[in-house]
Amino acid sequence: DLRGLLVCGITCAALVLAAVKADRVLRRIAIAVLVCEAGIIVVTTINLWVWQVPLAGTYAELGHAPMWASFLVLAIMILALVVDKRLATWGNISKLRFVRVLRLTIPRRLTYLALFICLLATEAMLPSAEFNHADYPPKQPPSIMLLAKELALTPGSQFRGRLMTIVPSNLEGPSDLYRFLGVVEDQYRLLLGNDHFIDALPFGIPTVNEYAYWTSPPTFALYREFFGKEGEDFGRAWFVLSRFDLRIARLIGVRMVVTDAPNIPGGTLVYRTKAGNSDLGIFRLDGINVGQYSPVHTQRISTAAEAFSALRSPDFDPERNVIVERDIEKNLQPAFSATVTVDFGPTLIVRAMSPGHSLLVLPFEYSNCLHVTAKLGQPQLMPVNLQQTGLIFENSVEAEITYRFGLFNDSSCRGKDRKRADDLRLTEALVDGRRLTFYHKRPTLPW
Repeated sequence: DLRGLLVCGITCAALVLAAVKADRVLRRIAIAVLVCEAGIIVVTTINLWVWQVPLAGTYAELGHAPMWASFLVLAIMILALVVDKRLATWGNISKLRFVRVLRLTIPRRLTYLALFICLLATEAMLPSAEFNHADYPPKQPPSIMLLAKELALTPGSQFRGRLMTIVPSNLEGPSDLYRFLGVVEDQYRLLLGNDHFIDALPFGIPTVNEYAYWTSPPTFALYREFFGKEGEDFGRAWFVLSRFDLRIARLIGVRMVVTDAPNIPGGTLVYRTKAGNSDLGIFRLDGINVGQYSPVHTQRISTAAEAFSALRSPDFDPERNVIVERDIEKNLQPAFSATVTVDFGPTLIVRAMSPGHSLLVLPFEYSNCLHVTAKLGQPQLMPVNLQQTGLIFENSVEAEITYRFGLFNDSSCRGKDRKRADDLRLTEALVDGRRLTFYHKRPTLPW
């Protein structure tokens, strides 16, 4: 946008002028702003050339924008003062031919008020952009009402599974964020009032698709391996789900799938509508893991590549088999009763019974920041299936699992999560599995 270039040029000129000509505080601030901008440019450029991964300076520039805006305003103020002074000077010169006309600018306040009114009128007459697709709160069409009825979380309610959104489904090759948004934003949100992605969250609908900075390395790796395609781009804040793996979907608790595909393997169609050129179908999966999976056969792994190989094996049955990172001393027996409810906190409340020593595979991400408090039994937490939380108990258990960390409360747990991700060699596994390309590759994962 050439207007942006013009603003940057004016601001940069004002900064350089202030750094050279201004006195005291203003000069020091101008120099600091120029040094900060140079730092942003240098860091992002080195990251691109040396690490071969573009690190956009967008957020750094957004944080720096108030300083640029301040000097833009300063430049406008200086220009206005110069013009005002010239008008006053010219109005007092009697030798000018158009002196009478110039003197009409005095009192100048009336002139500036008229100019301000003209600017407001011009702004009012200019066409404004329409942002109806971004209205908040999002609407609740029949499809969202159905999903909320099936999945919505409320304090004290039982966890019933998650929503997965896979669009567009007609791509045989790699997808990307723009193709995904072309359906969920330009079709679903614009025409139905809800994108069935981020807009599902206000209605308490838990989702598999993630956006922003909450995705952990193990979750990213698992999703890229089983729900992504070779050659797809991704960013710090986003990645798309472009294919469907029924076995892993059931394992992570996918109950409902929104897609423009005519069918989903293992899915039962429960709703269909159309939004512009895109279909919207909702499919229900049965036999999903909502915390009751209690496998008895363990397979120990030490790297993510080994975990992917085991999960892909046709002999892997998520209800009977589990992947662990350390041995379990006692023989496992299947639990015969298990429920998971949710509460504020966030808190998971697990109740289960077993004839002996059992392991529950909870469809929630494991972290060293998870803390378990037992009201009954002596449960222990452990990572299973690369990304999930395993709860070991004997005979019966009633436990609360919370996620907590902070400066004065287990501040090292996130560092332990980082170390575990590095020890699992996630980058190598994704590169070997063709879910990271050379373009993405760097010594650590791109977050």
